This record gives sequence, structure tokens and C-alpha cells, in this order.
Amino acid sequence: MLSRARDHVGWPVLIVLALLALAPLVFTGATVQSVLVQSMIYATGAVGLDVLTGYSGQYSFGQFVYFAVGAYVMSALVLHAGLPWWGALLIGVAAAGIVAGILASALVRLRFFGAAVGTFFMGAAAVDVLNGTRLARWTGGTSGIPAPTPALGSLSLIEGKGLYYFTLVGLVIASAVALRYIKVRGGTAARVVKENETVAAAAGIRVGREKIRAHVLAGALAGLGGCMLAFDIGFLSPDTFGVNQSIYLFAIVVVGGLGSIAGPIVGAVFFFMIINALSTGATSSSSGFIFSLLLLAVVVLFHGGLYDLGERLVRQARRWTGLARPVHDGPSPAAASAVSRLLPGLAALRRTSLDRVRGGEETDRLVREPLPAGVPLLRVRDLSVRFGGVNALSDVALTVQSGEIHAIIGPNGAGKTTLLNCISGIQAPTTGTVELGGRPLGGLPVSARRRAGIARTFQHPSLVADLTVLDNVTIGAFESQDGSVWTELADTPQKRRRRRMARSRAVTALDTLEFPRRRWSTQAGDLTMGEQKHVDIARAIGSRPVLLLLDEPTAGLGAEEVAAVARAVKSVQESGVTILVIAHHVGFVRDVADRCTVLDFGAVIATGTPQEALGDKRVTEIFLGAEQQVPRGREAGDERVVLVTEDLPVAATKQAPPGGAGLVIEDLYVQISGARIIEGLSLTVGGGEIVGLAGRNGAGKTTTLRAISALESRGRGRVSLDGKPLPTAPDSVARAGVAHVPEGRGIFADLTVEENIRLGLVGRAEPDPELRSRLEAAFPALEKLKRQKAGRLSGGEQQMIALYRGLISRPRILLVDEMSLGLSPRVLKNAMELLATISRSEGIGVLVVDQNVRLLSEYCDRMYLLKDGRVAPWEGASDLASAYFDG
Repeated sequence: MLSRARDHVGWPVLIVLALLALAPLVFTGATVQSVLVQSMIYATGAVGLDVLTGYSGQYSFGQFVYFAVGAYVMSALVLHAGLPWWGALLIGVAAAGIVAGILASALVRLRFFGAAVGTFFMGAAAVDVLNGTRLARWTGGTSGIPAPTPALGSLSLIEGKGLYYFTLVGLVIASAVALRYIKVRGGTAARVVKENETVAAAAGIRVGREKIRAHVLAGALAGLGGCMLAFDIGFLSPDTFGVNQSIYLFAIVVVGGLGSIAGPIVGAVFFFMIINALSTGATSSSSGFIFSLLLLAVVVLFHGGLYDLGERLVRQARRWTGLARPVHDGPSPAAASAVSRLLPGLAALRRTSLDRVRGGEETDRLVREPLPAGVPLLRVRDLSVRFGGVNALSDVALTVQSGEIHAIIGPNGAGKTTLLNCISGIQAPTTGTVELGGRPLGGLPVSARRRAGIARTFQHPSLVADLTVLDNVTIGAFESQDGSVWTELADTPQKRRRRRMARSRAVTALDTLEFPRRRWSTQAGDLTMGEQKHVDIARAIGSRPVLLLLDEPTAGLGAEEVAAVARAVKSVQESGVTILVIAHHVGFVRDVADRCTVLDFGAVIATGTPQEALGDKRVTEIFLGAEQQVPRGREAGDERVVLVTEDLPVAATKQAPPGGAGLVIEDLYVQISGARIIEGLSLTVGGGEIVGLAGRNGAGKTTTLRAISALESRGRGRVSLDGKPLPTAPDSVARAGVAHVPEGRGIFADLTVEENIRLGLVGRAEPDPELRSRLEAAFPALEKLKRQKAGRLSGGEQQMIALYRGLISRPRILLVDEMSLGLSPRVLKNAMELLATISRSEGIGVLVVDQNVRLLSEYCDRMYLLKDGRVAPWEGASDLASAYFDG
């Protein structure tokens, strides 16, 4: 429903304002002009709300409170203090901004729902305050107070064209401020916060501060709207500023188009013009109903509101006329070369005084000194993290030497990302310490660690889709994210210098990665996944870090893109940056890493060079589920996969179930965010058989299951169940007979065991008593725990709940993702035996995904091996170890 923020919105705003300026020449009637005045007053506050919601991602249902603050403060100062109207107006606007900042400092700590509800009740409380006696001396209480009657010479500003153009000037000022805000660092930072708060913090952005600044700006613009409303109505009373007005204001922004600036102006005109037309026409008795239908139609038909409709018409007109949007290739090579000469190179080691970080002083004056002998750049000691009864990390010890690339590998759930979260400050450890350059980092927030020299990327880049590549990188390249939003709006010389320096660093970062200059002006939403990974790395190194943390930089990439990322990582290392990288792609690790640490169940099990670590017997057991000796298949001609013990080649049949029954996938392609994850996949699962899908992380196993369940959009190919095409909506897939146990089990921690299980029956008939009895016999432990909250149970018990929930509807096909994740061998064996028993007795086909090849080979009737989104060759030439260890 909500459109994304737009970057190039200046011209639409100018066009709309110009039309409003010319409107009195066309509409000479007093009624139409009065409606337009009311529209412009609301639009002034709506522009501010658009900045708050469309650009920083915060919701306010009490924005009319700031209208009241601006209007009452101005009127009270004129009435009681004798200030001139223009001076009182400025103070009223400032007061609204200050009140917004004070209230926001409490509200931004709440989650979305809490903040939205908080602003709603804030509006209700404001009406009670205005009606009360505590401030009655200034506000007049229930009696209200008169508004000022401003004039410019002989021109009255409370009626006629004087009021109209005075209100238009106020709207122009509000629009100019909003347009300026979205162009400066503060506005760009707010957009990163909207995209992903954790990513924003890792980029050095003080998330809470940016949220408060957006509230202050929105509150000040609402205060300006309140002052103009006072001039229009002439008298202030509490009823003027009710909760309904705040809801109207939010509706105006949504109908006009969030993240557009011009949209809320158009929305306000549409809103009040329709209200006026309905209230004076033959349909006035049902005007409220018709008005609601019109608003609903706009929102449903045009997800981005009226602004979205305008964009569609413009695009259609361009197609008709053959006009194309001009493309800019970014800075010229000569200019970029000149910029690079101005910057200190990345080759020198960067160090920061952590004492300055703790003291809140400027931390960007770096001491470029070699580390003392024997002191690693990063040292992790006895690091443990517990989530309830689960040990995510257990006494992890890790050292990273200056200048090296150190890789962290391990299966899903091993604790890799949790380790990076502890180092970057996202997750507080239960016990243990993290040191940078010999100094402990304990207690430092994410933004402070970034200033100390730790930069971070994430598995999902979270770029601002409608900002260019260069703009996305620039926001991560500011030396400091501090400063006042008002000085940025004023464009002081200091702010201009900061902006030039950040842009220069962004240019250097992109050049370091050899990112094509012709793509610098491309919007991030139009990039391939591989390009987005490069931009994410560039955004991180733009801050000239000491230590770069990379989380799965090769996830979802093809072979060529993986090779490109490997070259980029090596170039960053050559520029003097130390790198700690999580990677599932073992071939990538072999290519780039100097040392490697392997995690399993939150503990370090091997460390050394990639060859040493990957050659460790325990590492082989983790990835293959066997000690190099994998059991052979059954008799010749059996459909079970054959695993040869010497070099682990794989062969298997791929016969379809008899009579076309069961699940059949033919030539399936799946693309996510521009990256092709599944390419030409074909497999079958018959009723009553268990089929395994093996492969390393990132091979496409989970995506395959999600595509079957329609949780991911299927591209080319055919997916059918019992000869009929499988629907493309997840709920329809479930009703057709496909149940899905997702990775991580999908348990609702606050619901009881019984309530979790019954979720498997939503929209379906009750199971027959015979099936229920069999399940109760198969899962006796759950019967004893059915009144317990599921979040208090062990991982094995939660896995049992997930399987029970999937089986209770007696599906035709059960999809199980990462069966072994977080389970001990004994618990895992019990779970698989139960699954096999129920599957074969009830005729349920099971497709189980797991990295543990031994597990699959022991229980599955047939197996498939996925490698980079494709089924690997099965004629005996495929090497299972190669699929896992060569990437």
C-alpha cells in the first residue's frame, strides 16, 4: 500500500505549486478558493508527515497536536504578550518542533505499533489539556482564544487573495524545506534507517537521533500549518484539533502518495475538493460513504496513491512519444583521479583511540601507528551468547591479525552471524570480551564501534532502492553522522566540506572495487544481486575501516559473481583493510582466506589455513555427516542414492512416481532480487516415500521448498501435485495438500504446544480419530507438554511440534527444511524415525532438506544433490565432496 520514497521529486512539486498559484485566475469563486486554502493548510502539515513516514519510516496518528501547539503558542503570544504576529508565528513553529522532539525522544524507543498507538493517544491527551484549566490562562480552556489578524500594509492576510497567497507561501516554504531535507545527509540517513535500522547503525548512523530529527522537522512544519489554520478560522477552540484531524492528515498523505512530497499536496486538494463536492451535491446524505469508497479505490488501485497514478501516466506518455530519461555516467575519470589524489590512501593501518569513543569526543582523527608486537588487530576471548536455554556461542576464542582475511565457516545454526553481531555491537555477549587493537570494546554501541574502525556488511545488502549507487555509498562514507539538521538545511561551509569529503571517499571506495563508472548513477533497485553486494562492501569501506566484517558476501550469487566478489575482497585487503568474512562457499574461502575458523553448535572446532581447517576430520563430519566413510546404497537397481566410500561420487535414479502421482517439478527457475537462485531444477516425490535434497549453504535448497510452497515466486517451469498444477498462492498450496516445516521450525513461542499444533488445521477439516491416535502414539512427549508454552521447550521438542503440526492435516506432501538444525544426534535420530514411520503408514510424501548427507542417505528412499541452483549430474561423475568443499 505504501509507495517507496522517490529521489527526483523536485519538478512535480514545482508543477503542483505553480498550478496552485494560477488557480485563482481560473477559479474565481470564493468557495473554490476557500477549499484550496484549507487544502494548502493541511498540505503544509502533510508534507512534514510525508518526511516522517515516507522517508524515515515512522508513523504518527497524532500529528495535529503540533498544529495545535503552533496555533495556540502564536495566538497566546500575540494576545497576552503583545508580540507582532510574524514574531509569534516563528516562535509557534519553533515550539511545535521542540515539543515534537521531546515527545519523539520517548516514542522512538517503542516498536512500530507502540509508537503509532502512542502518537494516537498523544492526540487525544492534547485535546484534554486544551479543555482543562491548567493552561486556561493562555489557551482559554473550553472558551478558546481569538487568532491574530495579520496584514501587510493594507493587504489583509485573513481573507481573500491575501489569505490565499499567504497560505501558498507557507506551503512553498514547507515544500522547500522538505525537498532540501531529503537531499542532505540527514534525509539520506533517515532513508537508510527506514530500510533497515541495524544496517543504518552499522553505517555509523545514530538511529534514535535521526528519528528524533525527522519528528522535529515534521512537527515544525505542522506547527506552520497550525499558524495558517489560525489565520483562516480566526478563533481557536479545542474541538478544532481533535484526533479525527490527525487521521485526516495521515489519510491525505497515503492517498496522495508516501515519499513523494508532491503527493500529499495533491492528496490534500483531492481530499477537500471531494468533500466539498459531496457535501453540496445531491448525494450529500450519503457523502461519508461515497467519500470512503473513493479513498479506498485510490489506495487499492494505486498502491503509491495519486502520485503513483501520475507517474504511470508520465511513463505511458514517454512510451508514446519515444522520450527516454537521460542517463548520467557518474564522475569523469579525470575528476575521480583528482579526488583520489586529495585523499589519504587506504593502505595505512587505521587506529582509533577507544578512550575518545567512550568520552563521546571526536573519534575520526586517527592514529596511524603499527600495532605493538604480538598484539592482534582483533581478539575474541571466551565469548558466549545464550538465548533462553540455547547456547548460540560457547566460549569462542578467535584472533585476527592485521592485514589478513580470516574466514568463518560452519553449518546453519553454528553461530557465525551471532559472532559477527557480538563484534559489531549488535548483540551483547552473555560472557567474554572483544578487543580491537588490544582495547576492550565492551559496552560500545554499534555506531561507536563503527567510528572506532569496524565496518559491517550484511547477507542482505538493504540498499535504498531509489538512491543511486554513488549516493548509497556516500552515506556510509561520512566521517561523522553528528551535527544539526538545521545547519545541513542551511548548507553551511562546514557541511559542504563534509559532504564533499564523503563523496570523495565514496568515489575512492567504488574505484577500489573497480565498480563500473557507467553504473554509478544507476538506482540501487535496478542492480543485480552481485552488484548490490559490491555496493554494500563499498559503503562499508567508504568509512576507511580498520576491520571489515562481511556476512555471506557470496550468498545467492552465481559462479561469475562469486569470482567478482572474490576479486573485490582481495582488492580491499590490498588497500590495507583487515577482513573477517562469513562464507558458505568453500571454494571462495579457499581463494581469498589466509586463515579459517570453523564453528559448529556455537563452538570452535578447527582453525588454521583453509587447507588445514577444511582437511580436519571433524569438519568433514559436519558437512557430510560422516567420517569420510558414507554407507553404500542398497542392492543394484534400488532407487536409493549410491554413495561410494572412496571419493564419494553420487549416482541416483530420477524416476517419476507411478502414474504421475505425487509432487513433480520440471525445469523450475526461481529468481530473487535479480539473482537466479534455481536454474532448471527437476525432481519428483511420490506418496509414502522420503526424498532427500542435499547441498551446501546457498545451493538453493530452502529456495526450492519456498518455491514449491509459493512463498517465493516461481519463474519458468512446472510444479504439479497428482497431475494438477500447484497453485501460486501459499494458502492455496497448503489447501491443495502441501505442508511446510520451515527452517527454524516456525514455532510461536507464546502459544502452547496444543495451540501451535492446531495451527496446522487452520482452514482444514479436523483429522480423523485414527490419524490423531497414531500421532499421539508417535509423539508421546508432546501429549504431556501440550499446555506448556512452546518457547520454553528444547530444540528437539520444538522440532517435534513442527513435524506434528505439518502431519496433522494429513498432507499429500510434507516439506521439511534443515531437519538437523540445532538437534543432537540422538534427538535427530528419533525425529527421523518418527517421520519415516508416519510417512510410510499414511502415504505422505516427504521432501527433506539437510546438509547432513549421512542423515539423508540413511533414511531417504532417493536423494538429489543441489549445486548452485542446479541438480548435479548423477551418472557417477559427480563428486559429493567437491560439491561441498570446492564450491
